[in-house]
This record gives sequence, C-alpha cells and structure tokens, in this order.
Amino acid sequence: MVQNIRLNRLLPLLPIYVVCISALLSCGKSVEDTTDYNKQYPTEAGGTLIDASTAEPSGLISMVAGESASSAISSHIFNSLLKYDKNLDLEGELVENWQISSDHKTITFKLKPNLKWADGKPLTSADVLFTWKLVTDEKTRSPYASDYQLVKKATTPDALTFSVTYDQAYAPALDSWAGLQILPKHLLENQDIHTTAFARNPVGSHYYKLDSWTHGENLKLSRNPTSVLGAAKIDKLVTRIIPDNSAQFLELMADNIDLMALDPIKYSRIIPARPELQKKISAV
Repeated sequence: MVQNIRLNRLLPLLPIYVVCISALLSCGKSVEDTTDYNKQYPTEAGGTLIDASTAEPSGLISMVAGESASSAISSHIFNSLLKYDKNLDLEGELVENWQISSDHKTITFKLKPNLKWADGKPLTSADVLFTWKLVTDEKTRSPYASDYQLVKKATTPDALTFSVTYDQAYAPALDSWAGLQILPKHLLENQDIHTTAFARNPVGSHYYKLDSWTHGENLKLSRNPTSVLGAAKIDKLVTRIIPDNSAQFLELMADNIDLMALDPIKYSRIIPARPELQKKISAV
C-alpha cells in the first residue's frame, strides 16, 4: 500500500483531508515552532493545495487512459453515481437513492434533481446510459469494462432514473457504480473517444474544472461554480509532475508541495529518522 504524507501547513482542504497548521523551516533559517499539533483547528475556505505525481496522465478520460495518474486528477472533475463515505459505506453522489429488486438482479438509481455540467447543461440519466454504453463498447477497449459488461439491460425510464439488470445477482454491482466516472453525452456523442480533444480539456460536474495543463510540468484545477456537491473548500488544486520520488520528498521538505506518496519501506526508513518531522506530517 502506498502511504500518502503531507506537511500540515495548509488549512483549507477538501472534506476528505484532515490537517493542522504548522510552521516550517525554510532556506536553512531556524524558525521557532509554537504550533499546537494536538489542537483541532476550524476549516476555512480558500488557498491552494499542491501535490505531486510521478507520471503525467495520457488523458483525463480515466476509463480509456487506464492509469492511476489519470484517475487521480479526473476524480476531482467527474462524479460517479455512488461514493464511499468516511466509514467506507456507500452513499449517493449523483444519486439520491437506489433500490435493489427482490431477486437482486436489478438496481434502479434515482438521480438528484437539477444536476448540471460545468458548462451549464443538464446532467441526466441519458449521460449515465451514454457512459455505460461507451465503457462497454468493444471499440473503446476500456480496461474497466468487465464489471459493466455483466449488465444485460440498461434503461432510462425518465431523465432522473437509470436502471440496470444483470443475468444473475452480482455481489460487487454497487461497488462498480462507485467507480464509473460519468461523462457528458452532449460533448462526446459521435466522437472518437481515443482521439477527442475532450481528454485534454474536459467538462465535468465535480468540485473542480481544469484551468491549464502544461506538458511535463503541472495541471491546475480551480473551483467549479456549478459543482453538484456544492462549493469546494479549496480554491485551487495543482498537481506537479515530478517523476522521481526522492525529488518529491525534497520538494515536500522545501515547502514547495503539500502532499506526496511514499511506499511503506521508504516511509519507515525516512520518517522515524527525522523525529522533528513526525509531529508535522500526517500519514493517510
């Protein structure tokens, strides 16, 4: 398992991040740290979160790209029908409720009303059906298609209802719908999913929208004012492309990034040897 670590210096983070404020050493100058790391600080809106990625995504349609770099960034731009809460229980993201038939073969999802894409167009069950058809199309060659190919029938009785039926009960069915990022039909219909410019200039429905993508350097996201989940806590997200993990750690120590990933071996070798850092770093 990869361990995510961050310096506790940035207060206004997404709801999934829990952090504290810290004073850091910079440019070799000693600064007295009087921060109480055991204190709970109130969240505030604003600020920028900078993280690092060892790879640059090939595109931001994750079902096609098939790599973690794409999924990590596109997950801030696109929503799924369901998501996991802090207790790892499923809850609605685009849907307000769902029902499972008595034979456990059919799931009927009810979307939240008045959902919108970042361009202001309505997000409806037609987009969900379009995404399902796209991911299961053999021409798409999606590495994630297998779960959705088990669906023998998908229907949209109305703009807020999406229903899927399986040949037989499928235990991980709900889990699979927490992993499918819904795409806009009105922007992708009749396009070649492998060559579309949308992959580098996406329009989603989540907390953030893509502002810029500088090849080999960074991707910058800002708040999506029409986010279906409401306003994000952080103003901007920046992902820097830093291929070397050791270089990322140096950037973290230099206060140039806020978040990075370390594998357990590196984490166990580095952090215990730096006791002064332990109270300033959160492991998640």
